[in-house]
Amino acid sequence: MKEGKFSQTVIYRMIFAILLSGAVIAWNYRLLFKLYYVEQWSHVGMILNAGIILLFLSGIVQVMLLLFRYRFEEKNIATFMANIHQDKENLDEFVHPDSLIGVRYSMLRTMWEKSYQINHGSLASVLVAEQSTKASYPRYVHNTLILAGMLGTIISLAIALSGASDLLQSLTDTSGMGTVISGMSSALSTTMTAMFAYVFFG
Repeated sequence: MKEGKFSQTVIYRMIFAILLSGAVIAWNYRLLFKLYYVEQWSHVGMILNAGIILLFLSGIVQVMLLLFRYRFEEKNIATFMANIHQDKENLDEFVHPDSLIGVRYSMLRTMWEKSYQINHGSLASVLVAEQSTKASYPRYVHNTLILAGMLGTIISLAIALSGASDLLQSLTDTSGMGTVISGMSSALSTTMTAMFAYVFFG
């Protein structure tokens, strides 16, 4: 078993995806700049997109931290398994005491020395509950991203309808048309941002 193989592979894939996304953004810089900045007559679209991106980045940072943590855990499990195969007297030799396997082994050894009844099902349930709590924020971000895109679309369409109303009331004033274009552009950009973030995060 290679040390930290699974988590490390996922980390490499995420880094590759980030670099690939950066290259695509750089390649289409002019188009994206026009869509996200030039055609925005108001700051609403930029604020909505910035909020979606910040939510996305906070989730990515949390996922990366979890992956590095699990890479650390995988290394300690590999060390523990190697100690078992080598029939070492101290199975927790070179195993970090704060790792999951280190804490579990220490707990089981203490319970065995005190002749306590060991309920592996209960211990596993507690561990699953603890790890699920740590992974709750990334799941929240993933579920919220698409909703944030829908919210941005609704707000932007409301702005566009407001501009259409102004345009109909005064056909000589072009500000209403600008509001309509800005609202439609914001609706498109927020939807694109949220969909990209949702797919990437998933």
